[in-house]
Amino acid sequence: CLRGGAGAAVTSRVRSGWAKFKELAPFLMAKCITAEIKGKVYGIFVRSCMLYSSIEKRKRKKLDRNDRRMIRLICGVKLIDRLTSEELRQRLKLEVSKDEIDLDGWDMWRGGNRIIG
Repeated sequence: CLRGGAGAAVTSRVRSGWAKFKELAPFLMAKCITAEIKGKVYGIFVRSCMLYSSIEKRKRKKLDRNDRRMIRLICGVKLIDRLTSEELRQRLKLEVSKDEIDLDGWDMWRGGNRIIG
């Protein structure tokens, strides 16, 4: 009997995102590389690994939370520094993740068939 569903898919996406992040961490955390280049690499390799899966609004929170954690690590910022996620995304020249995926759109777990793009 297979178990899991949408929750397992989101967990899998988060794990694969963190695995890719850890693989690229020496580059993403290097002080000598500009934030813009780090943002491009993060967006291409890590974010794409996490974001393109089936999404429900309540499941999306887990992906967003992990996305923000990775962005804070790349920027070397802690929560106590009181910088918003939007400010950090601007530093890295990243788009807001909600703009990349229509949250009310394609959801394969409910039989949807809309194509994101």
